[in-house]
Amino acid sequence: MNLVEVNKEINELLNSPLTLSNARNLSALIVVQSYLQNAVQSKPDSLEQELNDILPRYKEYCEVKQRYQRNQASDDELIIAIRRVCKEVKEFLLILYQNTDMQIERTMLKNMVSEVREAI
Repeated sequence: MNLVEVNKEINELLNSPLTLSNARNLSALIVVQSYLQNAVQSKPDSLEQELNDILPRYKEYCEVKQRYQRNQASDDELIIAIRRVCKEVKEFLLILYQNTDMQIERTMLKNMVSEVREAI
């Protein structure tokens, strides 16, 4: 159930006769509505934070990579740097996926990951 469906159900109950069953359903839906509205408002913050975590780790990786190519950094340093980039990209993609509302969004993300997997 998404926020649009919850709002529709709430409107239908508000326009229905007042019964104990309708009041219980309305009460439950208002709680769900509040939860979903809070989730929608927090999405950009957590997603944006994860996105902002990627670039600094990538820059660190680039610096280590350059030092590695000049024989000034070890294999371990390079592995740690790329591992950190991978971790941030993974966290971003997972939060992006968790914040989807429609199946088509999830399918598109899955397809993109599959295409990347096939390319490498």
